[in-house]
Amino acid sequence: AGSVGLGSVEHSDGEGARSTAGAGTTDESLEHEVARLSAELAAVKREWREEGGDLRARVRELRAELAAERRRADATTAAAGSAADQMESVASEAGAAMEKLARENKELRDQVKALEKQITAAKYLHRQESKRAAQTQARLDKLK
Repeated sequence: AGSVGLGSVEHSDGEGARSTAGAGTTDESLEHEVARLSAELAAVKREWREEGGDLRARVRELRAELAAERRRADATTAAAGSAADQMESVASEAGAAMEKLARENKELRDQVKALEKQITAAKYLHRQESKRAAQTQARLDKLK
């Protein structure tokens, strides 16, 4: 992104949206930033539910993004510092949610493996029973 004068924040969304510290910074802009980050969190949760993927890499990416935002927030006013605290909370929630999804995905994979083993065993037993039934029928036919 381009260089920005001291006392301003540039959003990481690449759209060039900026809010300057001081007279230009409002609670409304902070609320907008929190809403944007909350929407991003919801999108991340949906993405991982639908597609899965490398959750640890995404957590590292979010933490790196958070570190970059914190560095920018250190150069701004107390209002920008407050926004960084809120972003940290959102990023922390995202990390916890992704870790939970990773655990749930592993549990589901384990359940699928167990069911596949049960199906294989049931097919084997069915084949054995079919063979026995055929042998028994053959013996009955010989006795007739």
